[in-house]
Amino acid sequence: MQRVAVIFDDRPRPETTGTYCLRALQQLRERGQIASVQHLLPEELERVQSDQCDLFLYVDDGLPMQVRDALRPSVWWAIDTHLAFERCLANAQQVDATFAAQRDGARQLSARGIRQVEWLPLACDPKVHGRRVVPEQYDVAFVGNAFPGVRDQLIRLLERHFPRNFFGRHPHDRMAEIYSASRTVFNRSLRNDINMRVFEGLCSGSLLVTNDLEENGLAEMFQDGVHCVTYREAEELLDKLQFYLRHDDRLEEIAERGRQEVIARHTYRQRMERVLEVASHGARSTSLPVRVKDQSYFEFDRPDVLQLVPHTAKDVLDLGCGAGRLGESLKRRQNASVTGVERDPES
Repeated sequence: MQRVAVIFDDRPRPETTGTYCLRALQQLRERGQIASVQHLLPEELERVQSDQCDLFLYVDDGLPMQVRDALRPSVWWAIDTHLAFERCLANAQQVDATFAAQRDGARQLSARGIRQVEWLPLACDPKVHGRRVVPEQYDVAFVGNAFPGVRDQLIRLLERHFPRNFFGRHPHDRMAEIYSASRTVFNRSLRNDINMRVFEGLCSGSLLVTNDLEENGLAEMFQDGVHCVTYREAEELLDKLQFYLRHDDRLEEIAERGRQEVIARHTYRQRMERVLEVASHGARSTSLPVRVKDQSYFEFDRPDVLQLVPHTAKDVLDLGCGAGRLGESLKRRQNASVTGVERDPES
């Protein structure tokens, strides 16, 4: 997969996911991993021939997009399955492989007959979303649209309790300045989606406080109390914010672990490497793996579980060991024999 075309429309919203995918692929080109990358608007596809590129990557921009059947091989990254599932399904039916940013979206697409589908969560771009050296100004910050409903209600609640705040819009390329100037980043997803703010907030180095998205796979990437802080109800949100704002050491420890984790495992460059890996596999075989867990899930060393294993244990059986990182940590910590069992062949 040496010549890659990325199809998306960034004219209405320059911060659309395709923008970060394009930047990531440009990085891969600079590293010599691909030969070329070009950005195509959807209406430009009629002038393109299939032999001009080795891969056509369609990235969900929230707008209607017509997949051109003649351009192969093709991949579709569905971002908005939680908002426009039927539109995402229609495109998935036209391409060779589909990725879905939401785990439940990948499952729904699979249930509707899409065979070649994989959960590929959103990510961060450290150069855009990384920590900035700026004076502290806020206790809590949220950059984005409030939207009527629970999110707006929680923002109004936080405004009353935390006068040092920022809630509102800001240029996407300067968002990191706001988050870096705040001790915490507040997030509330719209429909159980692990949104861009999760990764962007973590990347800023401030403490991410987000609604509990365990059912949609958040805990497979980031652990509550280890990399971020989660809440379920408004009262719990207030309690946790007040607690961590009073305990700087705990706040900074979790925030830094979250920053390191997201940069190590959840960047757009890594996402594009995964897309290229699957697309290359598809070029050799008509059968692509159907996965609903990001590969980083299998690489997580589970420090929370490590703490539960007695230091005196000599023989440990790890069922669902993934890539064996927990066992590696155990053997590094103590003299033990570790046996791991994992049913996922790739991990």
